[in-house]
Amino acid sequence: MTAVHLGRGTYWVLGWLLTLLVTYVGTQYSRSQGVAMPAVPGAVALVFGAALCGLGLAMARRFGRKREGVLLGGLGIVSVGLGLANLVR
Repeated sequence: MTAVHLGRGTYWVLGWLLTLLVTYVGTQYSRSQGVAMPAVPGAVALVFGAALCGLGLAMARRFGRKREGVLLGGLGIVSVGLGLANLVR
């Protein structure tokens, strides 16, 4: 059996995709249970989330502010998930 070694970037991408999936599924499940969700236009949330992700990446990589970059990127990921959930509504 061959050992597989994944790079750091792979774990970041998998974490990003998992967070996006959980936000999307959680939002859809909450709506199906009758929980009122924020009425945010999907396209606006997607653009805002993408901007936050880009800003977080720049802060973490270029300026060495990893914690702040992860915080902004995390908020961006949640915004993208909410935007996707509101697009398919």
